[in-house]
Amino acid sequence: MNKVFLIGKILTEIKFNFMLSSPKKSIARFYLETLDGEKIKIVGYDGIADFCYSRLSKGDSIFLYGFLDKYKVKIKNVVIL
Repeated sequence: MNKVFLIGKILTEIKFNFMLSSPKKSIARFYLETLDGEKIKIVGYDGIADFCYSRLSKGDSIFLYGFLDKYKVKIKNVVIL
């Protein structure tokens, strides 16, 4: 997997779901617009998903660290700017 460091603004509301038949318990999904205008799908699992749902909202500027996985970025750490 490739490491990814991104700075941008959250474009959509955070979608939060529980996953019943999976080792991961929860998932949060949203789109991020980077400084150069790229729109990227972002996902977070478990503790990161809980943080994203409770602390982030549409329009927030964030810095995140994660891994590129096919057509999305999996969050490992996120900071509100």
